[in-house]
Amino acid sequence: MSDSKKKPFRELQDVAHEMDEMFDRFVKQEPTNWGRVWRPNTDVFESQNEMIVLVELAGVKKEEVQLTLEGNILRLVGERTLYREKADMTYRNMEVSFGAFERNVHLHESVDPKSIQAFYRDGFLEIKIQKRAQEKAESQTIEIETNE
Repeated sequence: MSDSKKKPFRELQDVAHEMDEMFDRFVKQEPTNWGRVWRPNTDVFESQNEMIVLVELAGVKKEEVQLTLEGNILRLVGERTLYREKADMTYRNMEVSFGAFERNVHLHESVDPKSIQAFYRDGFLEIKIQKRAQEKAESQTIEIETNE
């Protein structure tokens, strides 16, 4: 005999138990992201000579960020850990997200992957990528023939 026939209200009991746990976390003010995914704000802009990626990483240590280039995709992976000054503190309001993150930025073909530089200061990661010098197209005259 299956479990559902033995205990027809088992699934309802499981849901009630999960609701109780969620309510307890809410009342106790335990920090949680409630299923939110944190994605750091990212700006991408360019000039004639370079492309710049600016990522807002307040509260993230430089050592907790990994930056890689895979083909033409600039990949940023890291984690912002929960800030808690003292273990006995409880939260009254929590708006700052935390957790693991990943951002992928597709780079234009005109950038030079060997020129990438990254600077971290004041909670921002600034990534600069120089553009390759564009070759000027040669001009040539093409003679037109006839089929006579």
